[in-house]
Amino acid sequence: MGKEQFVYKKKNRTFEITSYPGQELNRREYFELSKGIAGYIAPIATEKKNVTDLVYHTAGTVTLHEFLEQTVLSKRLFAGILSDIITNIETADSRHFNRNLIRYSIDKVLVDCINNHIWFIYVPFQPYLSDGDVRELLNSILKHACFDQSEDISYVYEYADIINSDVNFSVYSLENFVRKLSGDYTGNPVTLCKNCHSKVEDSDAICPICGYVLREETVINNEENPAVGMDDYIRYNSTSGRGQPPLRAWIEDESTGVSIEIKKCVLSLGKLSEVVDYCVCNTAVSRKHAEIICENGFYYLVDLNSLNGTFLNGRRLRSGVKEPLSNNDKFVLANHNFIFHSI
Repeated sequence: MGKEQFVYKKKNRTFEITSYPGQELNRREYFELSKGIAGYIAPIATEKKNVTDLVYHTAGTVTLHEFLEQTVLSKRLFAGILSDIITNIETADSRHFNRNLIRYSIDKVLVDCINNHIWFIYVPFQPYLSDGDVRELLNSILKHACFDQSEDISYVYEYADIINSDVNFSVYSLENFVRKLSGDYTGNPVTLCKNCHSKVEDSDAICPICGYVLREETVINNEENPAVGMDDYIRYNSTSGRGQPPLRAWIEDESTGVSIEIKKCVLSLGKLSEVVDYCVCNTAVSRKHAEIICENGFYYLVDLNSLNGTFLNGRRLRSGVKEPLSNNDKFVLANHNFIFHSI
């Protein structure tokens, strides 16, 4: 990003961003934002020569950092802030926006002074520079918040465990916590897989994402098996009429020539060897960058909100969205090339 800052003019404050030369405005996203999206400040663009200026009018708001310094958080107010953050992120996903373009710093997330609602700044530029991620935002709230000591604050420790203890952290893992915190039991609670923390339906016997057995009565051979292997997965699907996956599938790392056979329902890829199945020695690759999932007899590639993106046959994937893989498909993690093979 060329430059981004708050600008004070008389009693008004704006947030202004200038692109660097060659950085393009995503016009579809810009026009959607301009029409008004709940939870997002609408920008005004001015294009001149090869740069673009974006101005966000932030009157009537304070930064989340300022808000936390001035406010004692009750349990209900804390739940409302988290609920707004989750809703805003889901809104971005529903409109096929890139989560990485949200400004996650508590000095750039805004709070409405009247109703305490959270507002995000989204930067529709390509290519982009990220500003942290949602986990960093949630940790910053924990670091700077002052909680109401007249209440039982054991929920704060539960919140800390949720956002820090799981490598596969997802905003969905917060939903049940927020519902319990706010006392909202009117709707059905969000059911999460205990293994990968993705959303599952009450009718699911096995997690469609990672293959985790969700109910004991459906455990294959009546044995407890917290992470179903590929052989059990094939046996389950063949007996339930869902069809079998290919007899064999593997990926080829074009940079090293190494072939990695896929023997699990979920094969994770990234540069941090402690948390992935295949370590990619490339600084442009995120710690846990992407996964290959076998589900219902087919293979899928999923980007895990990586910094530099995952590309399938030249097309960038949206984070968290499963894209089907076919034999000889080429995919790229940042700038690291792979080929998918199946027979």
